[in-house]
Amino acid sequence: MVTNSIYTEEILSKSTLYISIILIIISLFILWYQLFIDSFHLPILNCIYLVIIVICLIMINFSRLTIRITSQEITIRYGAFGYTQLWSNVKDLIFDDTSIIKYWGWGIRIGRFGGKWRLIFNIIGKKGVLLQLNQGRFREFVFSTNSPEEIIKIVREKVFQKVR
Repeated sequence: MVTNSIYTEEILSKSTLYISIILIIISLFILWYQLFIDSFHLPILNCIYLVIIVICLIMINFSRLTIRITSQEITIRYGAFGYTQLWSNVKDLIFDDTSIIKYWGWGIRIGRFGGKWRLIFNIIGKKGVLLQLNQGRFREFVFSTNSPEEIIKIVREKVFQKVR
């Protein structure tokens, strides 16, 4: 069933993207130098550079967070990884001002907060929205956004009134 989006947002973490690209370029250059120019060739260095490149590609995956809200569900994607929650399972949504330090960093995180399992999709420097869920492994789901107030307003006006 195809539904139209009520709200769509894409957040790009430029610092993560830039750091990854710079590290990839440096690693590729050093790898190229080791393979074709340097007469003192250490295979272990090639492996290290390849590992750095793989780590950077994973970081690039986590540089873009996409939020899509429809009348039936919310989908949050962090590159190749995503999480979808039906509105019928959402008890409430509130502003989340928990520090990124308390979440132990950015990206996809899982932890216990207030005795409940929480799934977190966050980006450095962005505010969050917390979904309180009725059932499932995670009872809370947090995601970063540029405009948490707007998302809360849209969902309460356009979704919750129809679902409940």
